[in-house]
Amino acid sequence: MDRKLKLNLISMLISFVFIVFAWIMSSNKDTSITITLWALAFLIGGRAKAVEGISDTIKNKSLNVEILMLLSALGAFAIQNYQEGAILILIFGVSGVLEEYSMAKSEKELKSLLNLAPQTAIVLRNNQEIEISASDLQLNETVVVKVGAVIPADGVISHGSTALNQAALTGEFVPVNKTVGDEVLSGSINEESTIYVTVKKNPSESMVQKIVKFVETAQGEKTPTQSWIENFEEKYVYLVLFMSIAMMIIPALLNIWDWQTSFYRGIVLLVVASPCALVASIFPTMLATMSNAARHGILIKGATHIETLSKVDTIVMDKTGTITKGTPQVIQIVLEDNIDEEYVKEILYAAEKQSTHPLAVAITNHLKDIVVNNLETIETTEVPGQGVSVEHDNHLWQIGRFYDQKECDLCREQQLITENGYTTVAIYRDSILIGFVSLMDTMRDQVDETIQYLNTNNIEIHMLSGDNQYTANAIAKLAGIDKAYGELYPEEKVSKVKELRETGKVVAMIGDGINDSPALATADVGIAMGGGTDVTLETADVVFMNDNLNNLQHLLNLSKKGQRIAMQNVVFSLAVISLLILANVLQIVQLPLAVVFHEGSTILVILNGLRMLGLRDVQ
Repeated sequence: MDRKLKLNLISMLISFVFIVFAWIMSSNKDTSITITLWALAFLIGGRAKAVEGISDTIKNKSLNVEILMLLSALGAFAIQNYQEGAILILIFGVSGVLEEYSMAKSEKELKSLLNLAPQTAIVLRNNQEIEISASDLQLNETVVVKVGAVIPADGVISHGSTALNQAALTGEFVPVNKTVGDEVLSGSINEESTIYVTVKKNPSESMVQKIVKFVETAQGEKTPTQSWIENFEEKYVYLVLFMSIAMMIIPALLNIWDWQTSFYRGIVLLVVASPCALVASIFPTMLATMSNAARHGILIKGATHIETLSKVDTIVMDKTGTITKGTPQVIQIVLEDNIDEEYVKEILYAAEKQSTHPLAVAITNHLKDIVVNNLETIETTEVPGQGVSVEHDNHLWQIGRFYDQKECDLCREQQLITENGYTTVAIYRDSILIGFVSLMDTMRDQVDETIQYLNTNNIEIHMLSGDNQYTANAIAKLAGIDKAYGELYPEEKVSKVKELRETGKVVAMIGDGINDSPALATADVGIAMGGGTDVTLETADVVFMNDNLNNLQHLLNLSKKGQRIAMQNVVFSLAVISLLILANVLQIVQLPLAVVFHEGSTILVILNGLRMLGLRDVQ
């Protein structure tokens, strides 16, 4: 609990004590002592709200609900209803403390993310360990991360192995084993043994700093409904003030009520018509929703995206890295019958191990147990967009897609496999096809459950891919998606998203690659997988930090639930205001009861919104 909240809570308790003493001593009439006690209760209990209301009025040059409540309490004192004025300001102060508490509790998950980045780092310079500010780290420097320490910058392990706790980043509490060559993210906690990490990103551009920026943006952004309510509040406060003054004067002038009753009813109107509950209806709920999401490894850049997500009826998914893992695996290697299989595999391995292309990496991983004889120094030539070529033993070997041969039996077999959704890498010897490698990207474990959820909830699904249409169709069929589009360039993905939006669809786009960034920015809501590129994470409105597609279910359910609770709060607060205004006109409600109902409604909407923090399996 922060200092301001503690101070306000103590003020409320002291105010309550003065009210109790004043009530005990008052018996049947107020004395100077009891009046003093009521006044002290008013001054102490109303201090925080008075300061807030006056400072906001000066800053924004417009009245607010705090000023209305202060005027109401002062009016009650003016007509010698000391008890009612003191109780009014106490309950108003309590609702304010509760709102502050709910905001602080909701921000806890988000603020914890702001503390992920360590302030210092131990760097290895001239074989000595030196502690410096983490912000002063340079690229390619080596940092020493001891057990229990937090990794200060994104990098690669150069020495040692350990288990990293990435719960604060991804929401996953099972430590992840890391060894030499593995990438590590700033904000991860070293749990097992000392490791040496080579810095690969400027600390200001690290994953943890991107999270900090996300959180700071999220805390300052408002939903369209909330913005509308705040604009409405500025005008409505003046309307309430005008109506209250009119009620104090007009009924008395028309001999409907006497002056005392008219003034009293005007004071009551100031209380019951004040939009306290309405103002507190949305933001605490949205903040609690974002905090719940953060606890599950989902970062939402702002409250406005929650409102949009609750209306999403169409999901557009990139294939590679979203529906699939983006790590192709070799299914089979097909060769002509009269070819020396072991020798061709040796050539294939020796050539492909010098390439960093994902397909080449998959092939070398598949052939890692091959014994390469006298091919260690083989020199390859990489041809962009085609593959690699190598000359060996008086033959020209080409691996990739160099020729468009269709007449041979092996060519037809390769085409058939391609039409079944596999990616193929051809092997040519002296410009003749002698074999090919077939590969298939592996599906994410959570795809079936996620697609089933979307179909059950009547959400339209489109899959976009840069791969050929055969592969796109095959993956879509495996995933249970009816609409798949292949051979798309980034600008064509954008056109598809625009086309869907122009038909009135509310579109969420999920992707992970740099080529997905334009489409993410074009969609109503852009969602990035946590393993995506820096550009994708910058562009996205939502990030799945744990790279789990199943987060989509929780995110959509959470947004709908949060929006539903926010709307419940709005309707409830408007209904209470309307009923209390009517009851005041009919002289049914007295000031104490009006205060209880009005401030009680404010407390209820805050508590209702706070429910979003504890929800786990949202339906």
